[in-house]
Amino acid sequence: MTDETIDYTIERLHDPNALFVRITPTFTASKSLKPYYEEMIIWLDKEPTPIETIIDMTNAHIVFNELLAATKAMQGIGNDPNQHRNNIGFILITDSRMMKLAMEGLHKLGIVRQVQVVNSLDDALALIKVS
Repeated sequence: MTDETIDYTIERLHDPNALFVRITPTFTASKSLKPYYEEMIIWLDKEPTPIETIIDMTNAHIVFNELLAATKAMQGIGNDPNQHRNNIGFILITDSRMMKLAMEGLHKLGIVRQVQVVNSLDDALALIKVS
């Protein structure tokens, strides 16, 4: 995160067990992705067993060019939380059709192992509870 703005927050949920990430409107791939990845690795390293990660992007302002920059940056970052041993997968909360299609593409490219896209936090929590 930057000193001037909060680009994302990460918290630990306990019922069900999950990491909950909230992406804010100030998040950009160029300034936020690397610090976010580094912090996610720290959180995942602390977990004794694999855990789901919920990412709420409902307030994010991701445009197509930013999505392309994020995809490129994701491929170039060595320590990737998407491939971490304690990461079961991601549940992305968004109503953006572009983000839904992007997640399908990242999964097909092997950048993201397991991703599910839902419309609300309640939907994400329900998915974890049934798995």
